[in-house]
Amino acid sequence: MKISIVGLTPADTLVVKSHFLKLVPQAEIEWLGLDSAHADALIFRARFFNTPTIESWIKVAPKDVAIGAVYRDAASSIACRDAGVHLLDLSNRDPNLLQTWLELMLHKKANAIGVRQALAHEERPTRTASASPAQRPPASRDRNSAAQQTRQVPTSAAYAPDSVFKTEEEFPNAAIVQAVRHGAAMLATSSGYLAYFQPQDNKVWANHPADSIPPFDACQWKSFSGSIPSAMTVVIDLRQWLWESLWNSTLDFAAYVPDDAWYQLKVWPQPRGAANRTIPLRVAALLQKGPASIATLAQLTQIPGERIKKLLYTMQLVDFVQAVETSQAQQNAEQERLAQPVKDEKKMGIFKRIREKFNLFSA
Repeated sequence: MKISIVGLTPADTLVVKSHFLKLVPQAEIEWLGLDSAHADALIFRARFFNTPTIESWIKVAPKDVAIGAVYRDAASSIACRDAGVHLLDLSNRDPNLLQTWLELMLHKKANAIGVRQALAHEERPTRTASASPAQRPPASRDRNSAAQQTRQVPTSAAYAPDSVFKTEEEFPNAAIVQAVRHGAAMLATSSGYLAYFQPQDNKVWANHPADSIPPFDACQWKSFSGSIPSAMTVVIDLRQWLWESLWNSTLDFAAYVPDDAWYQLKVWPQPRGAANRTIPLRVAALLQKGPASIATLAQLTQIPGERIKKLLYTMQLVDFVQAVETSQAQQNAEQERLAQPVKDEKKMGIFKRIREKFNLFSA
């Protein structure tokens, strides 16, 4: 088997190779560099996915290869995950996750065609204010199709209800979020800000700064057909825009989340605005280690449970997290953890904190 590895640090390269050698004899593996044209599997660092070197490297590889990537920072893996790359979190020691990844790579679970299509999709020309209609993305030029022109302003009954949603009476404008999830083209306006939603491309074209996403309940919403105005030059990931808009709203979602709910992280949030960004990042950092309950997250972060509930519900609306079932063993372990007193690090001296962190004790 020929495995091409690119972009990893020497230490991570040794880690990856050692994992493979536990299952395959050294004599049966040939390690390659950039020679992807003859490889059976490609492995690279996730953060380099959209670089010219990696893109060219993937394009010349055979169509039946398995393409994998490794990462230690979940935020750097988002583009790879969306493109269908086989991902391995090197900071996660779960042997089951490692075994699954190795089997995908060793059994040549081919995903090259899908990854190439994702790269080609990303290469479409970005529109600017001076772009001509012929230069605009095909999806924008096709807005005058019959299917687009017949779209109506969504209502609660327009789509089959998603399990994550509450009724229109409980959640004002729930139908808007549900319509976007089902592919409806929408326009959000707020105090001169305009944001055009292209669900089929997972993009929002806007005239506002990327770090000034308006709150969801401050927007007026309507469906639209036709071309997106060329003045909309700011492009933002649709799910990130929608999540941050919901998170910064005054809507109270806490009542929708049970006290005993457990959640698992699927996509790392990337808050752009300066306000309300600390809580999502702290909670996501804990969820990256594995599923956790509301009570655990509240205790470890010292953030009120109501705020955590709102955060997790807004993230669930855009599939950044998912509710999970837990075993009795997990629940018992959590009860033991919650029973332990929380250390107040602010009252600890710097050297004591270092000793605690690195488990250093004087004789």
